[in-house]
Amino acid sequence: MKKLIAILYVIIAYGSLYPFLFSLEELSASSLIWLNINIPSIGDVLGNLLLFLPLGVAYRLSALQQGLHLSQLYTWLRPFGVVLFFAFILQVLQIGIAERDPNLIDVLSNSIGFTLGFIAINFFDRVKVSLENPIAMLPIAIVIVYLLSQLAPFLPSIDFQALKHSIKPLLVAPSASNVWLVLFNTVTWLVMFRLLSFWRPVTLTFFVVGYIGLLVAKVVIYQNSVTWAVIIAPLIGYLIFRLRDWHDDRNQKQLYVLFLASIFFSSLISAGKPIHNAFSMLPFHSYLSGQVYAGVSTILLKVSLFSAAMWLSLELKYSLHRQAYVLAGLVLITECSQIFISGRTFDIGDVVLVGVAFLLVRHIGDLLASMLGNVTEYYNSQTQDRVSKTAISCSKEKNTPVFLISLLVGGYMLLYMAISLVLSLPSIPYNVRELFENNGSVLDVLLFYVFLLCIFGGGYCSANTIKEDCELRVSEFIGTQVKILLIAFIAITLAISEESLQDIIGASVYARDIFAMREESSWLASLLKILSLSMTANFVRYVEYFVRFSALIGFIYFPLLLILFWVRKKQTITNKFKVTIVSSGAIAFCYITVFINASTDNLTELIASPIAVSTAFISLSILAGLAYLIVSVKSKARLIWFPLIILISIASSWYTLNYGLEPVIVKYGQTFSAADFLLGPDRENQLSQSELVIRWSVLVLGLIFVTCFACRVSRAALNLKGHFNTALLPKESYLLYSAAGVFCLYLLYRIFGEPFHIQTISSMLDPPAQEVVKVQLQKLTNLKHAPGVITLDGKPAKDFQTALKTARAFSEINIGRGLYKASGVVTANNVKITAEPGAVIFGSASQGKGAIVAKGNNLIIDGLECHSISVPSNNGVCVRLEGRGLTLNNVYFHHAQGGLLGSPKGGDIVIQNSRFEYMGHGSFFHGVYTMAKTRLLIKNSSFLNNQTGGHEIKSRSYYTEIIESVIGSSLTRDSRLIDIPNGGQVRIENSVLVEGAYSENHDLLSWGVEGVSHDEGSIVIRNNIFIADKSYARLIAMKEEPQKLDISDNIIVGGIEGAPKAFNTFFEGRADLGIKPAPFIPNL
Repeated sequence: MKKLIAILYVIIAYGSLYPFLFSLEELSASSLIWLNINIPSIGDVLGNLLLFLPLGVAYRLSALQQGLHLSQLYTWLRPFGVVLFFAFILQVLQIGIAERDPNLIDVLSNSIGFTLGFIAINFFDRVKVSLENPIAMLPIAIVIVYLLSQLAPFLPSIDFQALKHSIKPLLVAPSASNVWLVLFNTVTWLVMFRLLSFWRPVTLTFFVVGYIGLLVAKVVIYQNSVTWAVIIAPLIGYLIFRLRDWHDDRNQKQLYVLFLASIFFSSLISAGKPIHNAFSMLPFHSYLSGQVYAGVSTILLKVSLFSAAMWLSLELKYSLHRQAYVLAGLVLITECSQIFISGRTFDIGDVVLVGVAFLLVRHIGDLLASMLGNVTEYYNSQTQDRVSKTAISCSKEKNTPVFLISLLVGGYMLLYMAISLVLSLPSIPYNVRELFENNGSVLDVLLFYVFLLCIFGGGYCSANTIKEDCELRVSEFIGTQVKILLIAFIAITLAISEESLQDIIGASVYARDIFAMREESSWLASLLKILSLSMTANFVRYVEYFVRFSALIGFIYFPLLLILFWVRKKQTITNKFKVTIVSSGAIAFCYITVFINASTDNLTELIASPIAVSTAFISLSILAGLAYLIVSVKSKARLIWFPLIILISIASSWYTLNYGLEPVIVKYGQTFSAADFLLGPDRENQLSQSELVIRWSVLVLGLIFVTCFACRVSRAALNLKGHFNTALLPKESYLLYSAAGVFCLYLLYRIFGEPFHIQTISSMLDPPAQEVVKVQLQKLTNLKHAPGVITLDGKPAKDFQTALKTARAFSEINIGRGLYKASGVVTANNVKITAEPGAVIFGSASQGKGAIVAKGNNLIIDGLECHSISVPSNNGVCVRLEGRGLTLNNVYFHHAQGGLLGSPKGGDIVIQNSRFEYMGHGSFFHGVYTMAKTRLLIKNSSFLNNQTGGHEIKSRSYYTEIIESVIGSSLTRDSRLIDIPNGGQVRIENSVLVEGAYSENHDLLSWGVEGVSHDEGSIVIRNNIFIADKSYARLIAMKEEPQKLDISDNIIVGGIEGAPKAFNTFFEGRADLGIKPAPFIPNL
């Protein structure tokens, strides 16, 4: 034990005096002034506590070895005095090191850490009473050290923003590196469960309590986070632990070798940015280059891993000395290899930590073993028998919660890895890549997993929950299917973007009709305005989405339900007849909704025979159900029938599907087949027929596998109904009453809620712009196509569409005075469109997107007027940017669903000397809407009177600059003037912003309200005039403060809160500043 204490003294001195750059100048310049007390950072305090804690443990163990007890005062005072003097000397020596900051508080922290370690053994004294062998305290101590390394710095945070940051790692896209982290942590947790089993059986209840506690601690403890590995690895490790017999020597050897391999490869695989790149032979230099607590926690992690490896070698009756040399050699090889690996650092200190772990296991083990007997007897005791019996019972019985959890976790792992693999392959359909890559976080994949289980396993649950001796109630049966499909719809809606959802099921038709009611004065229109027209339209949109989604999925769900129900032998003919009638009626409803009342051109243009396509999916679903039934039967014949079913499924579905799909489609100037569109990378790169067949075969195999897996999960869940207390679940009537109560509160807020930051009825009915807009629209609808002269590079062009289509790089298009009911697509780069005064495009949209669809880069539009643009998806705009870079100068966009919809590809979007007015016509959309990876630069422009609850400007750009502009809505029902939902850098200067009395939102501006996703965040709002015509308004809504916040030198008119009083000038109303009453909007 003396050797261990001596080594700990050396390590502590080494860490305290690193990097040993003593300077006589520092000593001569210093005096006793350093003795004053400075409050260090929390990380330094915790680091100093942890640094001396092992020394306290070692001294206490040494005292126990000598037969001394804590009740003897000399046992504690003598080592405490030595340690106190040692800590003081270290602070004195730090005077001569420029990089160190000597502080008496560090001496106090060191003393407290030593004391905590000294008395921590009391915990093990209590635990020893319940143990059959005192030596079992050693593996428990190793587990505790590992947990300490995972939860450093042990300081809980009450900052909501810090709590939100702790779960942000769950929002990363699928990655192979995440899979490796899960594998390494799984092996580590498997070893920790093995060590815990020497204390007590690791039951499911014990595991669940500890697992939940770990997740909560990872969320609330400062500088910790919940990653995918933190969630998944303990689950997989526990499942493997419960399903294996660890009394078997072969399993013990496999675990030992696997653990050494994981330590080796985890050191070689580069993950993340390097902390310290410089090569150095100084031990522990990589641990001492950052925060103290971070370095100490890393040392604790290494010591726990190396100690666990030593314990496993003892368990196998290997020589501890020899295994220590083996482990040290393995670590030395990995450290030398890291010299040549990017992002890794050579540190000889890890070899020293192996020696520390060896001394800890040896001396503590000898001390504990001397209390009862030798280690060999303990390995043959009842503890291993208890672990062995638990593992054997779990492996034989599959109807247990452990088996169900193993299925769920294993399936999620396979799905995550499959998505990672698919996204890494070339020539993947762009729809699939957009579906999983743009919103493919860990949570998104989890929700998609729930969706798959509901669709492919919900039918099995429904078919097997109907009692055999009871008559089926049709209403309850239909209600069950609606609930399952609703859960699946909610999961898929949260997992993918709304644009992807619209690509699958089409846009909402009825929501557009709701928006159109804003111009009506009927009682229904008035009621909808009270409830909020935009919110009602959104609700209707998602209800329609749910119906169309259920109809589309119904071609798979209901046939699968039908086949699984019919194979149940004990069901009555009456029940089977009822299920058949309901399922057949549902399939007919699906056909009518999907094909006859289709709202997307994907179905009308890609499908030649709806009957053939629906037949293909119905037969495929039935065959997938038969495949599961064959697999579930314990017979050798399934080895023949299962592959045969797969071949029949592939052949029949491919033949039927090709018969139902369009063989040739001419669109956007390209020729392709429907199969190419669905299975190929894009419309331009077509695949051979054999490659299409291979892709379809893989898709069918995946569908059959998912069906079999989801049905097996459902079967396991149904077998566990007795394990769960369903009485704890809330009754449906309670949920309905709660929803009704929330709705009533919402109505009260709508009527009396302006002080609560909620829009009231008085400002929802008949805004003054209603009649004005009607008159304007009447004039616009009477316009007829009267084109002028269009030239392309100085030569006459046939029409507007042809000019855009045939333009080349750096072409110039001139639009003469006239009315053009036309639209087009620009694919070339650096094209300039110049419109003469009086040149107007209106009433037409290309590709269901907008009047001008800019697929090329750096388009310039000068002098153009555009209006009356609408599309079924409610986001028709004058300009739809799909390339990089756009400049709008002197344009006038008005009375359309939207003015500009940006691209996520990057580039600058410049708007200057322009006017956007009365956007959001007939739909919920915005005047300008830009995406991430772009810069939005606005100067000397006006954005006025957006309608139907949209924003004048909505920018997801990482940089947004608005200067010398006017943004206001004194006549219409808009939302915020400027919405910056994802944060970033914002600059608003020398502008006028007016919020009218009819705005649906009391915030003039917002920043980061949907979550900050940009690295840099700053807000500069200076030299502006803000006017609010409401009794209450808020300048800016923020969920978190940016790195820089400057709101100063502004003139605030009206009841606007949120601007610093000391740096801005405030007026109670317009009259105090001499501004005309509303609806007047002042100019610059």
